[in-house]
Amino acid sequence: MWSAIGTILLIAMIVLIDGVPLRKRKQSRDLRVYAILLAVGTGLLIYQTTGNELPTPLYAIKWVLDPVSRSFYQFFE
Repeated sequence: MWSAIGTILLIAMIVLIDGVPLRKRKQSRDLRVYAILLAVGTGLLIYQTTGNELPTPLYAIKWVLDPVSRSFYQFFE
């Protein structure tokens, strides 16, 4: 619980340092991309600091490439 609160406070400081100048310069596209990436990163960090384990991207790659490799194997067999 405290780690999640600490994470949110840290993210608030990051937004003040990086986000406010983007808003003052009216760079709305950059600010949107920055906000989306920061939100995704914050969500993943809070998920991990609450004791949950994040899956590795290797599982997604394997899920995509296994059917392809099986079809190539059957084709060339």
